[in-house]
Amino acid sequence: TVPGSTLDRVRPSTLFGFYVQDDYRATDRLTLNLGLRYEFYTIPSEKFGLDSTLHDIVRDTEFTVGPLFAKNPSLKNWAPRLGFAWDVNGDGRMALRGGAGLYHDTDGPFNSALGQAASVPPFAVSATIANPAFPRPVSLTASAPSARPLDYNIKQPYGATFNVNLQRELPGQMTVTVGYAGSRAYNLVAAVEGNPNVPQISADGSKFFPAVAVRRNPAFGPIDYRTSAARSEYNSLQLSAQKRFSQRYQIQATYTLAKSMDNMQGQLGFDVNNSPIFPQDPYDRDREWAASDFDGRHVATTNFVWDLPGDAANPLTGG
Repeated sequence: TVPGSTLDRVRPSTLFGFYVQDDYRATDRLTLNLGLRYEFYTIPSEKFGLDSTLHDIVRDTEFTVGPLFAKNPSLKNWAPRLGFAWDVNGDGRMALRGGAGLYHDTDGPFNSALGQAASVPPFAVSATIANPAFPRPVSLTASAPSARPLDYNIKQPYGATFNVNLQRELPGQMTVTVGYAGSRAYNLVAAVEGNPNVPQISADGSKFFPAVAVRRNPAFGPIDYRTSAARSEYNSLQLSAQKRFSQRYQIQATYTLAKSMDNMQGQLGFDVNNSPIFPQDPYDRDREWAASDFDGRHVATTNFVWDLPGDAANPLTGG
């Protein structure tokens, strides 16, 4: 960011949340958990009018001073929840449980991205300097300024989670559970080169980016863009066995076989360790669809509690 830029921003915002929830006993063996939530926020608006954005990242030649977003993406944030518990045999020894819910990331469209949006014209100018002379210049003029705006038509990030499991009580105070849990997330805010070079098509029909090429919007240099362009999914098989507390001890073992997939890893460089946040092809983020950096295929845990022999009042000290 060149000298003379103003980076301080004051952007108040308010989040409202309303919900209703009830547990309904449909029959002696079936209980339903029902819920509905509605939450929305006010768009963060700079107190002193220091916000600006590109309404059309491809065609605009300069930033427009005014609100960061065309509309409030949270006004349709309805989030239903449904759960159930069914006593399969009616004897309290086997239960089938499940649930699903829709959730909205009310911080997602902003988060660290609001810091990015402080580095945009006309209140701040950024420039990419190639091979600067020594000593480095103290004032710069960028013929094709770089920028770090947010998507003017950003969407609301949201996700769905769901699970179902079967639990069975066995002799000897043992309980075993087998279940499935999963999630899907959409409109996740991700980084992308918003003003890439215009690709060329080779003779074999493949796309490539030449070293020297015209950018999609010649009025700007590189644009560090934050937009709702990413998604993820998670699937898991979950097993557990527990011996409940009896004869002075209890033990529990769990195993999860899971797979996490996504086409983004984070919004900022320090969100990740071993992959970039920018996609290889800014025109096709789905080419990044692969196992998540944090994908843990196998997870096994065991824990136990052993009540050592001693006075029942205080078994650890005998007092």
